[in-house]
This record gives sequence, C-alpha cells and structure tokens, in this order.
Amino acid sequence: MNYLSLALGWSIAVAGLSIAGPAHAQAVTSETLSVMDIDGSGGVDQAEHGIAMGAAFAHADQNADGVLDAEEAAVLSLPAQVDADGDGRITMQEYLDSTRQDFQAADQDGDGLLVP
Repeated sequence: MNYLSLALGWSIAVAGLSIAGPAHAQAVTSETLSVMDIDGSGGVDQAEHGIAMGAAFAHADQNADGVLDAEEAAVLSLPAQVDADGDGRITMQEYLDSTRQDFQAADQDGDGLLVP
C-alpha cells in the first residue's frame, strides 16, 4: 500500500472521531486501528497514531494554510476546546496536543500501544 492510499485511508478512518482530549475521547474501533497500524503489529503506537492524525488534519485543511477554521474543523467534528488559545483557528500544534491526550486516554493499560 502506498503513502497516498494510507493517508486517504487514515483520513477516512479518523474523520468521524472526536478529537477532544481525555474527557471526550471515544473508543477507537478495531477497523480504525487496523488502518492506522502501519507496521502490521496488531496495535497502534504513538508514532503511528500521530501520522494518522496528521493525515486527518491535512485532509481537513482544505485551503492548506496550516490551520483549521470552523468549517474545516467541522470535517473532523472537533469541539471548541481543541482551540486551546480560543482564537477561532486550530493550529496543527493544538490539534496534535489534543490527539496526544486522546491517545493517552485510550491507552488504558499505559503500555504505549492501542489494540482492538
């Protein structure tokens, strides 16, 4: 599978996830995890998760300006709290900070790996 098809698959797989931080983290489906599992290990580590989330951000950033406005954030169903500084725009850093929190919340046993 090439990078373009992986990125598209990740974008599709994560587009419906709410990236809101631990209090709002949703269960990750095994189908989503299988798409994000680059090395085929059966689980998703922090690096694989970050790559998938970056692909989802890029997919949502329709004008490719490196930030998500309200309309673009809606593609990923992002809640307002992802916009940490409250300026009405979600930067890649704000987004990735939030997704790291989601990963930690989903990693219930703390082993650094998300498994179905």
